[in-house]
Amino acid sequence: MAIICWLRVHTDNHEAKSLGHVTVVVVGGTGDLARKYLWQGFFQLYSDQVGKGHTFSFYGGGLTPTEKGTPVLFGILKELACPLELSAERCALIKDQFLHLSKYHQLNTTEDYEKLNQQIKQQVEQEGMVEAGRLFYLSVPAFAYAGIAEKINNTSRPPSDAWLRVVLEKPFGHDLYSAQALDKKLSGQLKEEEMYRIDHYLGKQ
Repeated sequence: MAIICWLRVHTDNHEAKSLGHVTVVVVGGTGDLARKYLWQGFFQLYSDQVGKGHTFSFYGGGLTPTEKGTPVLFGILKELACPLELSAERCALIKDQFLHLSKYHQLNTTEDYEKLNQQIKQQVEQEGMVEAGRLFYLSVPAFAYAGIAEKINNTSRPPSDAWLRVVLEKPFGHDLYSAQALDKKLSGQLKEEEMYRIDHYLGKQ
């Protein structure tokens, strides 16, 4: 799913921007879904795209304070499996790069999101990069979507010439009414083209 989302974003922006820095933020980055599937997908994504014109940084966000969340995240990342198409030596190099580009960041309050935004901007400026876009992957319960979307909208948007994508990775409501209510809340914070709704139960089999 991570790879599909990246490919769609990359295709949409290929003509306008062929180079730039991409920031990936997995909100709920130490949870069960991220541990089992998402980080492996993003590692595969990085191994496919490294050296093709984009630079990357990865953040695992969670409610846990940084000093406790950091070792949990890196415990997950160290267990990532090598893509079959890579040699052991090549995989070891790319995995080391991936770990170096990844950080844990506490994401709970509005101030936490503001600090993340400043950290992203500082990195881009210090390394002389152009920001291509930001991908927020919400691996959290659906009741948290609206609050997180508001924080992203108010504090963490990229520059106007870069894209924003927010992936909603959970069942989207429990019936038509709840889905419509959630959609209304989200549409007040995010544009339609900025949202990717994924109900993983639909494709489970």
